[in-house]
Amino acid sequence: MPPPAPPPGPRIWPTLLVVLLVIPVYVVFSTVFSLVAIVAAGGLGVLNNPQKVSDTFERMLHTEWGLIVLFAPHGLVLGVAAVAPALLSSQPTRKRLGLVRGRAPLWTWPILIISAPFAGLIMELLCPFLVEEPGESIRLLVSVVRGLSPVGLLAASMVIVVQAGLLEELLFRGYVQTRLLKRWHPVWAIALPTLIFTLLHMDWRHMLGVWPVGVWLGVIAWRAGSVWPCILGHCLNNALFMVIVRLSNESDLYRTDWDGSAYVQVGVFGGAFLLSLLILWKAVAPPGASGTPAS
Repeated sequence: MPPPAPPPGPRIWPTLLVVLLVIPVYVVFSTVFSLVAIVAAGGLGVLNNPQKVSDTFERMLHTEWGLIVLFAPHGLVLGVAAVAPALLSSQPTRKRLGLVRGRAPLWTWPILIISAPFAGLIMELLCPFLVEEPGESIRLLVSVVRGLSPVGLLAASMVIVVQAGLLEELLFRGYVQTRLLKRWHPVWAIALPTLIFTLLHMDWRHMLGVWPVGVWLGVIAWRAGSVWPCILGHCLNNALFMVIVRLSNESDLYRTDWDGSAYVQVGVFGGAFLLSLLILWKAVAPPGASGTPAS
């Protein structure tokens, strides 16, 4: 009597549908909500002049609560895209989103978290040699962060650090990658959510800086078996960006020569990165990660 056929792997079409829809829905929702906020601030007449739309948008960003008003609702798209289908899954929601302890010992988590900014830091130091100048979105964000009061900076941190770190990781490394790893080879299971994560940043020069961070966070989530270090590492990466922006002047931020602080950062985050490679290499290989369904 032949042995029974193995059970089919988990369905991935809902995950791929979310991946397919998240960017267009994000763009449409962001555009509509931003226009509503601009009209509320400047009146309907603003829409008749594209320059006034741009000026009103930038003026709102420079207010203490502008970043929250304009960008916090955008995070709803990412949060709903991750949590809503996870709630409909047959798996427990926490497990479906990767919010579990995983395979890496808890004492290794701080090392994994501190390693997260390393990939972005190296790309940041290389970017001046690859592109002539930063993208407009980065310049605007830097201008906004530099001009905020302490209260405004705290409010902006909720969007740039907490919201981005939590919701982007729940969607890309949690909901999407966790399921793809059950059916696909890890290379492709990490590559697809990293691609969508990168495209979500719109400005190609900004994308150049964030894609290696997405790859490394994908590797952490895969080998550690948990999204928690990715969430906290992502938050640390974005917090580091804000600290550098606040402590640097315009000429320092985009210079191509390395100073003492750059060497310190590379030493600290690079050391954590090397230790993380050892930690993740020794982690138990996750079931189903070779492209076959988990038993």
